[in-house]
Amino acid sequence: MRLLRKNKLMVLSLILVFFISSGFSCKSIKPVDKTPIDLTIWGVIDDSSDFQELLASYKSIHPNINVTYKKFRPEEYEMMLLNGWAEDRGPDIFAIKDSWLGKYKSKITPMPDKINMTYIYQKDVFAGKKEEVAETRPTSIPNLKDLKDSYVKAVYDEILLPDASSNKKVYGLPLFVDTLALYYNQSLLENAGIVFPPKNWEEFNEQVQKITKFNQKNEIVQPAAAIGASKNIKHSFDLLSLLMMQNGTIMAQANNLASFDRPTTDKGYYPGETASVFYTDFAQPTKQVYTWNETFPMDLDAFRQNQVAFFFGYNEDLAYIKDGAPKLNFAVAPLPQVNESVPVNFASFWLQTVSFKSNHTNEAWDFILYFSQKDNLKKYLDKTKKPTPLKAFIEEQSKDIELSAFTSQLLTAQNWYRGKNYEVAQGAFNEIIDKILEGEGNPRQAISTAAQKINQTY
Repeated sequence: MRLLRKNKLMVLSLILVFFISSGFSCKSIKPVDKTPIDLTIWGVIDDSSDFQELLASYKSIHPNINVTYKKFRPEEYEMMLLNGWAEDRGPDIFAIKDSWLGKYKSKITPMPDKINMTYIYQKDVFAGKKEEVAETRPTSIPNLKDLKDSYVKAVYDEILLPDASSNKKVYGLPLFVDTLALYYNQSLLENAGIVFPPKNWEEFNEQVQKITKFNQKNEIVQPAAAIGASKNIKHSFDLLSLLMMQNGTIMAQANNLASFDRPTTDKGYYPGETASVFYTDFAQPTKQVYTWNETFPMDLDAFRQNQVAFFFGYNEDLAYIKDGAPKLNFAVAPLPQVNESVPVNFASFWLQTVSFKSNHTNEAWDFILYFSQKDNLKKYLDKTKKPTPLKAFIEEQSKDIELSAFTSQLLTAQNWYRGKNYEVAQGAFNEIIDKILEGEGNPRQAISTAAQKINQTY
């Protein structure tokens, strides 16, 4: 009898262990903390519909987190950011151009080394009964090798900055990376007997001379290319930077100080100066390649209006052209090169960053990391038709007729640190162009002055 009672006790004990391990208990499970967390995202480029699917999928695993996106006009965006922070109503996540990173670094909370997030879900307890439970899990944080292996070089070189302790930290992640490319009007090229767009700058010069037309007063009536000036060239800063880089100019030193005014190891050769003179020749009436001046409209509008054969632009300019000129016969090609065997291209992108004033920095970074996961980012790229920041999608996008010119340049795309005040740097490059065109002094002196102005912002 004792043995029987002992066996019964063992069976009861096993049953009790089973119930407890399966989640069944006579004690009620503590209620899940459903305190709502509101995250706001501010940006310029994307529409709310671009985020809709991923916002919904994120909420399905974090039902207590509400994420909303607000789009601003470019001309008001920075002022709204400053006002929002001043009044403690700014965003948790905000987008900035890569060239603004130095300017906004102090306003950003870099990516943390560790994030623990609460996941709320329904769990089977016993006999069909479900309970809502919360579980804490660590978020997967990419290390430097992960970032270098996954993102194109232009991104990796730009997103890492030293924090207050001189440790390298990630200050943002991009959803896409754009590259400067050559838009060309196929009809105007065909009228000049040109079959293919130029692959190098020598071919570009030849085609410019074939396409440009003058009247009896030597006034341009048909410009070939929007290049050479500052005020009516939308991407003049990037284009001149690119020409300098293609010509072997070291744009900035290891400490990020501008050095584009310095000679190469070959004594007496200043590649930045040579590139600047080459750029401005296209707006000099005395030069054979003269094709543009500041009397023309903005280059993007001129191209859309069928007035110019070549326009240097980004993928972001594509929608404006297509919407305004649906019948325009145009295409996009990779940029002409100085050395086709060693191509150099120019990258531009927006970073998703976390505000220093956010009360939910971990949740904000978790959302950015969630959005940046390969499968999630693919959904965004497929919807928006933007060039990928990830190496994994370059081959696929290079087969897309609208993306190929931009994505084919991603692995050779570069940029450079332009100081803590992008507007100062842009103004300094415009002054280089204007002073050369106006014949004021030596081009080398104008470039030296520009470098000094940029370095004063560091």
